Amino acid sequence: MPLNLSESALSSLKIGESNVLKGIVGINQVYPNDADITAASFDNATIANSGGNTPYTVSGDIGASFTLQGSLGATPPSGTQVLASSPTTYQIPISSNTACDAASRNSAITILTQGNTVFNPVNLQTTDTITQAAGPVSQTTTGSTMVISVSNVVRNTITIGGQVLWAPGSAWNVSLNYTTGSLGASVAGNLTMRPDGASGPNWTFGGGTPNGFSQVTQYLCRFNPQNAPSTATYFVQVTLTNVNATSVQFNAFLDASGCVNGVPSSTQTAAFYP
Repeated sequence: MPLNLSESALSSLKIGESNVLKGIVGINQVYPNDADITAASFDNATIANSGGNTPYTVSGDIGASFTLQGSLGATPPSGTQVLASSPTTYQIPISSNTACDAASRNSAITILTQGNTVFNPVNLQTTDTITQAAGPVSQTTTGSTMVISVSNVVRNTITIGGQVLWAPGSAWNVSLNYTTGSLGASVAGNLTMRPDGASGPNWTFGGGTPNGFSQVTQYLCRFNPQNAPSTATYFVQVTLTNVNATSVQFNAFLDASGCVNGVPSSTQTAAFYP
């Protein structure tokens, strides 16, 4: 096979030959016997706080080998990588940075040479970063109100050991008035009304889906203030079943999701004794 200087054939390559760029036998480089990495960096400068895959490109000699290390949310492919073409682009997963009030961060990839691979230039920047956006800022509602009104419409009692208890069949009309304040239409999540008896949550709710409530389970009603009028009243009739209770109490909880803090976050009635 011919011996080449770069792509031009040489009749000989001697010790002492000066200014030899590369010695190649056929298609195989025999001089110098190292492989260069000439560039390695993210293709983009920034990424959203939701994260995702972002391109990272490595250029250099075919056969150059290296590993990639990641930090601050960057997860490169594991093991030794070998350039089969140049440039080669890797999709680097960046994890999300969506925690409330999370600071922006510089996710990083560091490239490390393996075997006979070297950096050319020798001062190549081996660590590159991509700036990920900060998480959402916490917000707090103001001016919201929650008021619960309760009336006992069916009174069933039982006396056990000299103590008067609510008995199954006792029922209450419960209304909840909710007034939105700032961020009212942006408050995600549900307002939960949960009546609790001393012996546990054993209740039924009358009228199918009670007025204004979007979800009914064994012991709670829910409504979502999103898209609701600025002031709305939600009504349900609650009946005690299966157990006797020393008292009953009705509580409202604003389960704001995301980075919105609902204030007031809860309200409750006094305990109702038979």
